[in-house]
Amino acid sequence: MLDVLTTNMQALAGLDRAAMGALLANMIDGFRADCDRAERRGSTVPRHFRIHWDGDFFSLEYAEAWADVIRASPDVRFWVYTRSFDPSALDVLPALTDLPNLTVYLSVDPDNLPAAMEARRRHPWARWAYLAETFADGRADLAALPGKRYPCPENGRRLPLITEKGSACIRCGICPSGRGDVVFAIAKK
Repeated sequence: MLDVLTTNMQALAGLDRAAMGALLANMIDGFRADCDRAERRGSTVPRHFRIHWDGDFFSLEYAEAWADVIRASPDVRFWVYTRSFDPSALDVLPALTDLPNLTVYLSVDPDNLPAAMEARRRHPWARWAYLAETFADGRADLAALPGKRYPCPENGRRLPLITEKGSACIRCGICPSGRGDVVFAIAKK
């Protein structure tokens, strides 16, 4: 699988925004075609697409290319987890603002909590995907913050990652819908 990720990254490296956008749009067209095929076979397939299952935004231009694709795809609900929210390094949040079919989760842990708090001050629409030792620790760490928090049911072993009914993320629906912040636990409890 690492070969696939490396090949995909190399395909994007060095391209301008328009060229990256064309490759990403082609991928989303393929996703739609896969959904259409499944529906012709009788399945109900939500058009929910997770950006990156491993990796992150590597440049502002890459994030802007994704924003272009998301704007052009109002029929698809996108969500993404990112650690690229620090203005002193790479902050993609300005490029991802005002996209009603995108939910952005800041990947937060105790080490980057101050930067995440500042990012959320600047971009209150961004959600958190918070990693703590346990779900109780995560709830306690975030208790003073407004909003709803949900423990990830797949991470807590209450929902299998993949079944014949689909992925845990689609069946749960919290992350694609953006209903609130999500807590993940290292100890899975």
